Amino acid sequence: MNESIPPLGCYSETLPIDELLSKHVLRLASRFRLKVAYKVDLPVHPIQKNDPYWIGIRRFIEEYSESGATPLLWPLLSKNQGYWLNERNALQYRDALMLMLDWTDRNGIQVPGMIYDVETPWYQTRIALDAQNNPLKRFAGLAFSVLSNRNPLRFLHASQTIQTIVDLQHQKLGVSYTATFPLLMADLAVRGFRLQDLFEMPVFSVSFDNYNLMMYTSYLADLLPGISPRDLGHMVYEYALMLTSHFGEHGQMTFGSTYEAVLPGKPLNTYGGPQDMAEHVAAAKAGGVEEFWIYCLEGTLYRDRQGTNRLSEAESNAWFETLIQTEPKVPEPSKRFELLHKLVLIFNRDPLGRLLMGGTRKSWI
Repeated sequence: MNESIPPLGCYSETLPIDELLSKHVLRLASRFRLKVAYKVDLPVHPIQKNDPYWIGIRRFIEEYSESGATPLLWPLLSKNQGYWLNERNALQYRDALMLMLDWTDRNGIQVPGMIYDVETPWYQTRIALDAQNNPLKRFAGLAFSVLSNRNPLRFLHASQTIQTIVDLQHQKLGVSYTATFPLLMADLAVRGFRLQDLFEMPVFSVSFDNYNLMMYTSYLADLLPGISPRDLGHMVYEYALMLTSHFGEHGQMTFGSTYEAVLPGKPLNTYGGPQDMAEHVAAAKAGGVEEFWIYCLEGTLYRDRQGTNRLSEAESNAWFETLIQTEPKVPEPSKRFELLHKLVLIFNRDPLGRLLMGGTRKSWI
């Protein structure tokens, strides 16, 4: 069975380290040769040799490597610092990452790779969460935040800092991945960076080894105006075509969400089971994507957010078997998505960004 398993991955953002290292989770990761990206809290001080938190991270790296799975570190800052890597905290992130790389150097730890999760600052995400029952307030708050983010020079400086981070990591550790949002693909179409700047997410201005598109189809229809669940298959297909045309085998797609994780409050907007994502996996395969991930591991292990109602082994396996066994299928076209996409491209014309970037990303040329 293992010889025929395609590349598969998953994220784990809240699972306690003891549970991550338990036999049943290790068995799942080993069976499907999973790339497991585990969230790591970046340090604020030099890491001490006997720090129990980092002893657990070291065990994760060593035991998952021995099992045949691939352990990846997913470093994040505190929520007060923005949590995800973004334009405003790139320097803080770099300094904290240096402390972690010093720890790997001192202890001779070999890490196969890292996930750089480049997203809008945490406090801006909270605006949407705090106003989730008031769509008008949510839209107004987000619009104000996003429009006030536009700062091309800050974007370029942050891009340079993040590129320095990735280059440094390449000298010491394995490959780099970045998680990115589908909407940002419109920047590639116009060879600019307006959307990345508005959301404070320098992604395509940095040369990562891999670009992982986060397709949260469990709740995208709830977030995007004018898009219904019927449109999602075509949307996934079109983004898959864009992803593979720019990045080929270095473009992955993540489906979610199986779990509420750090953004609780919408339990009905998670998949009820792997069957809920099968149609979209089929569309992505038809678009040429070959490597699939799941956000997140917790939802493939438990029915509840508290982690008390565990799925059976067969039920956990079914999530990854769906990624493997689903056949490619081109979905029905969606005029609504095509119209929305055209409007985004019209809004996103970015001659300033194109001029400032100077075509430095090979994939833009």
